[in-house]
Amino acid sequence: MNGVWNRLLRVNLTKNEVSTEKIPDEVFVNFIGGGGLGSYYLYKEVPATVQPFESENRLIFATGPFQGNAQTGAAKWIV
Repeated sequence: MNGVWNRLLRVNLTKNEVSTEKIPDEVFVNFIGGGGLGSYYLYKEVPATVQPFESENRLIFATGPFQGNAQTGAAKWIV
């Protein structure tokens, strides 16, 4: 897909591991921007019963399509 890197950087602080994964193109079509990407992975990987400070929870940093653009009011990233 044009305009995206199609990569996910996964950092596991508990195991001290870093890896990359390819993000399927259909994710970018169905979930727009950093907010959509973060919501997708949160829904996909974290069960509804997980409490905020449990180790199964995720801390997600995601950038949107206007990252690096000088457009006023455009969301650049989310956590």
